[in-house]
Amino acid sequence: MRELELIEEYRAVDETRYRFAVKGSSIVINVSAASRDEALEKARRIALGLGLIG
Repeated sequence: MRELELIEEYRAVDETRYRFAVKGSSIVINVSAASRDEALEKARRIALGLGLIG
Protein backbone atom coordinates (compact mmCIF):
# COMPACT_ATOMS: atom_id res chain seq x y z
CA MET A 1 0.00 0.00 0.00
CA ARG A 2 1.29 3.45 -0.88
CA GLU A 3 1.63 6.17 1.72
CA LEU A 4 1.73 9.94 1.71
CA GLU A 5 4.84 11.84 2.73
CA LEU A 6 4.87 15.56 3.58
CA ILE A 7 7.53 17.15 1.40
CA GLU A 8 6.85 20.86 1.83
CA GLU A 9 4.90 23.36 3.91
CA TYR A 10 4.78 26.98 2.75
CA ARG A 11 2.81 30.22 2.93
CA ALA A 12 1.20 31.67 -0.19
CA VAL A 13 -1.14 34.66 -0.25
CA ASP A 14 -2.39 34.44 3.34
CA GLU A 15 -2.77 30.65 3.40
CA THR A 16 -0.62 27.71 4.40
CA ARG A 17 -0.14 25.07 1.72
CA TYR A 18 1.18 21.55 2.05
CA ARG A 19 2.67 19.27 -0.60
CA PHE A 20 2.46 15.51 -0.15
CA ALA A 21 4.25 12.93 -2.30
CA VAL A 22 2.61 9.59 -2.97
CA LYS A 23 5.45 7.21 -2.09
CA GLY A 24 6.52 4.97 -4.93
CA SER A 25 5.30 7.39 -7.58
CA SER A 26 6.04 10.83 -8.97
CA ILE A 27 2.61 12.15 -7.94
CA VAL A 28 2.41 15.19 -5.65
CA ILE A 29 -0.81 16.41 -4.00
CA ASN A 30 -0.95 20.09 -3.03
CA VAL A 31 -3.58 21.24 -0.50
CA SER A 32 -4.41 24.31 1.55
CA ALA A 33 -5.22 23.78 5.23
CA ALA A 34 -5.09 25.36 8.68
CA SER A 35 -2.97 22.54 10.16
CA ARG A 36 -0.83 19.56 9.15
CA ASP A 37 -3.51 17.16 10.37
CA GLU A 38 -6.18 18.83 8.25
CA ALA A 39 -3.83 18.87 5.26
CA LEU A 40 -3.07 15.16 5.62
CA GLU A 41 -6.79 14.34 5.79
CA LYS A 42 -7.48 16.39 2.65
CA ALA A 43 -4.59 14.78 0.79
CA ARG A 44 -5.70 11.30 1.90
CA ARG A 45 -9.24 11.93 0.63
CA ILE A 46 -7.90 13.07 -2.73
CA ALA A 47 -5.53 10.09 -3.01
CA LEU A 48 -8.25 7.62 -2.02
CA GLY A 49 -10.70 9.14 -4.48
CA LEU A 50 -8.17 8.74 -7.28
CA GLY A 51 -7.29 5.18 -6.24
CA LEU A 52 -3.68 6.11 -5.44
CA ILE A 53 -3.69 4.66 -1.92
CA GLY A 54 -5.70 1.90 -0.34
